[in-house]
Amino acid sequence: MMNANAINQLFETLIWSSDLDEYEIDDFLSEDAAKLTDHFKDFYKANATLIDNEGQDLSQVAHDFILTCNGHGAGFWDGDYNEGDKLTELCKPYGTFDPYVTDDNKLGISGV
Repeated sequence: MMNANAINQLFETLIWSSDLDEYEIDDFLSEDAAKLTDHFKDFYKANATLIDNEGQDLSQVAHDFILTCNGHGAGFWDGDYNEGDKLTELCKPYGTFDPYVTDDNKLGISGV
């Protein structure tokens, strides 16, 4: 079941993996944050049985979703997943999510 910790992990992973440590979750543009959240919820809903059978914490799944989608060389395929390669393939339709700093010093997300 989806939880706030998993959603927060999406944004924490984007910040961490993009060297934007001076920013916080609340710095994301709300419309971009909502779109990324919807993408992750869609991914989970479409693959819930597979994901739930893996027995991973949903926050870890969110972390690996971002790393896999963004091609960071880590993610589902190299984690503790029996079906990591399949989950990696299932991420491909979502593309990449690249945070950027706006003129107002907020964080946008290209690819949402």
